[in-house]
Amino acid sequence: MAASRPGLQRPSQTQFTLPDYLLAARERDAIGRRRARDAEEGSGSGLILIGAAGAAGALLFSSLSPVGLGLLAAGLLVMLIGLWRMRVEVSALERAGWLVALAGLVALAGVGVQVLDPIDPGVAEAPRASEQSVDAGTVATVARGVPAPRGASPMFRGDAAHSGIQPGPALVGGPATRWRTYLGGEIYSSPVVADGRVFVGTKSGFLVALDAGDGREAWRADLGGYVTRSTPVVVGGTVFAASGYAVFAFDAADGRERWRAPIRFAGSASPTFADGVLYVPTQEGNVFAFDAATGKERWHRRTEGLVFGGVAVADGVLVYGDEAGMVYALSTESGREEWRADVGGQVVGSPALANGAAYVSTGTPALLALSTEDGSVRWQVEIGGGASPAVSDDLVVAAGDDQGLYGFAVADGSHRWLLPTGGAIRSSPAIVGSEVYAASGRSIYAVDAADGSPRWSFPTGGEVTSSPTVVDAVLYVGGHDGFLYAIEGDGRRPLAAVADETRSETEPGQSAAPGAPRVQN
Repeated sequence: MAASRPGLQRPSQTQFTLPDYLLAARERDAIGRRRARDAEEGSGSGLILIGAAGAAGALLFSSLSPVGLGLLAAGLLVMLIGLWRMRVEVSALERAGWLVALAGLVALAGVGVQVLDPIDPGVAEAPRASEQSVDAGTVATVARGVPAPRGASPMFRGDAAHSGIQPGPALVGGPATRWRTYLGGEIYSSPVVADGRVFVGTKSGFLVALDAGDGREAWRADLGGYVTRSTPVVVGGTVFAASGYAVFAFDAADGRERWRAPIRFAGSASPTFADGVLYVPTQEGNVFAFDAATGKERWHRRTEGLVFGGVAVADGVLVYGDEAGMVYALSTESGREEWRADVGGQVVGSPALANGAAYVSTGTPALLALSTEDGSVRWQVEIGGGASPAVSDDLVVAAGDDQGLYGFAVADGSHRWLLPTGGAIRSSPAIVGSEVYAASGRSIYAVDAADGSPRWSFPTGGEVTSSPTVVDAVLYVGGHDGFLYAIEGDGRRPLAAVADETRSETEPGQSAAPGAPRVQN
C-alpha cells in the first residue's frame, strides 16, 4: 500500500473563517439594522405622543363639532401609525411602546369623553320647546312653586358700564337652592336674566335659555361648536352672543337666529350693548361695532395686544384693556382713539366705569382709578388680579391674586376692609345694596359691604369662575361642575350650629356638600 502524503490528507472537519473585512461589513449591517429599528421605534413613540397631543387639541372645541371631531380622528390616526411603526419587534413594544401607547390611549379616551360628552343634553338637537325637560334628573331641587322673576340683568356685570351693580334685591336671610340644572360640561359664561328667563353660554358651544322660575330649558342654539366663555347680552327681545368667529343674534322667545356677522376669534371677551349698538371685542385685539338691529358693521379698530376682557361703555367712550398692559379709550361713534394709558401690567378683566373714572385691575398686581377724560391716574393701590372690580357710589370691591376680597373708598382708594377667602378668586364680584356677592374656589360668599364681614357662604360642586347675577332676590351662577345654580333665601339654620360646623369642618374657600348653606354672623 502506498504511503499517504501528509500534505494532501483530507481533513475530517472543514474549518472556515470569514476574512476580517467581511466580518466588519456584516457587523456594520447588523448595527445599521438595529439603528433603523431603534429609529422606527423612536419615531413610532413620537407619533403616538404627537397623536395624543393633537387629539388633546379637540378640547378647544365643543362636542360633535366638525373641528373637534376632525382633531380627534387625526390624533387617533397618527397614534395608529405610530403603533404600526413599532410593530417590527415585540421586545421594542414591551420595552417602550406599550407604556407610551397606554398613556396615549388613556389620554385619548379622556379627550374623547370630554369631546363627545355623552351626557350633554341635546347636543345634536335644534332648539327645544319649553315643555321638554333637559334630561332625567338634571333639574333638581325646585324649592317652592313661586312665580318666575321679571327683573333684568341684561349683560356682563349688569350694565354697559360694567359697574358690577346688580338690580337685586339682595337675598333675604341664608341661602337655599331654588334649582340647579346640568348643562353639560363646565360653565365659564356668566348668566344674564330678562323677561323671566336666564341665558348662558356652555362649554359645548351652545347658548341656552332656561326658565328663571324652575330651571327648565326653553331652547338652545348652536354657536358653531366652540367653547363659549363670553357672556351673552339680552335686550329688547333679542339675545346676542359671541363665540368662535361669529357674533349671533337670536329671538329671545324661541331661539331662532336673526342674524350673524363674522369677527375675529371671540375668546372670553363679552359683548356690550349701548344705544342700539353692539360692541364686540375679540381676543386678537379687534373691537367691532355692529348695528344691533341688522348686524351691519359700523366700524372696527385693531389694537396691539390680546384682549380677554369686555369693553365698558359710558358717556360716549368705550374703555378696555389688553394683555400688554395698555388701557384704551375709543369714541363709541367712530372708534377713534381718545387716549391710551400704560398701567404696567396685563389686563384680563373688564374695566368698570363710574364717577368719571375707569377702575382697572391688573396682574402687576394693581388696582387703578383712571380719569375717563384723559387716562390720568387718580389713585392706585397694589392689589389686583384677573377679576373685574365692582363699583358703587362710595365703594370699590376688587379681588386680589392673594385670595382676598377687598373694599376701597371710591374717592381716594383708601383701604376699607379685607375678607380672606382661602381660595382663588377668578369670578368678578357683584354689589346689591348693602351686600357684596363673590365666588372663591367652590364657594359663593355674601359679604357686608360696610365692613367686609361674611354673612353666609354657599358651597357648589365645582370651581366658580362665572360671575354672580342677582335678580329679584335670586342669585344665578354657573360652576365648573356643569350646573347652573339658582340660589335664594331663606335657608338660614341656627347660627351657632352653623358657625361651629364652619370652624370645625370647612376652611374658608373650601366646599362642603353642594347646596348646603353655611351661615355666619
